[in-house]
Amino acid sequence: MSQQAIKILKEHADRVVSYTWDSFDYSPSPLDWKDKPDRFATFDIEDSERHGLPLVHLFTGTTTKMQPDEPAYDLSVVMRVHSQRLHYVDRALRSLKGRRVFVFLYAGSLFTYIPHVLRAPLAAWRLRRHISHKALSYEQAMDAIANSKTTLDYAHPLQSGITVRCFEALSMRVPVITNNPHAARAGIFGDGDVVIFPLDGDPERLPDLIDGLARADTRQTIRTMDEFIADLLDDSSATRTKARLQ
Repeated sequence: MSQQAIKILKEHADRVVSYTWDSFDYSPSPLDWKDKPDRFATFDIEDSERHGLPLVHLFTGTTTKMQPDEPAYDLSVVMRVHSQRLHYVDRALRSLKGRRVFVFLYAGSLFTYIPHVLRAPLAAWRLRRHISHKALSYEQAMDAIANSKTTLDYAHPLQSGITVRCFEALSMRVPVITNNPHAARAGIFGDGDVVIFPLDGDPERLPDLIDGLARADTRQTIRTMDEFIADLLDDSSATRTKARLQ
């Protein structure tokens, strides 16, 4: 995208609305043209605050799945391998021996996986039986998460926005353990729905965190595509978002 592209779009539309689900730290190019559309919104909490932009959360499709009264797993981990996720998951699992866990790590092609192996060889070795180059179906992934007391979320360290995984989990009343320090003030989690476990957090805390979340009555929160579009197009959403964060 460029300023010239925005100009061309404005010649053919009454209103131009732009949105980014990357942070400016991760993808800085929108900084060159973010003031040119009629409205520019972001999913990133820190970018919203730093630049005075409307915060519009991501969304997930609705689901009929719901956490059962007696979930099969204490923790589910369904992730695509990127950034420091191998290290994060490895540290978590090493403190949960004897616990029931479901772990699926999608590595894509071997070519894209090799850099992660070089970055975290011991973690890659210990997690090798959980790593697949074939993705789970969406139905299988949601089944695993729904059937767990808690699920593990890992946001890219250069982004502060709430991931789709969080919305998927909340739609099934499954609480979330995440590395994202901004999650608790995002306005989407109720009390006891989320705990923050950083990459360098003490793994010995995890069993107690899981047990604490399992005792909470997680509310069902569904963030639909319709709600996302309404927030994206509605100028008043900036005011609503600011009120939620305060």
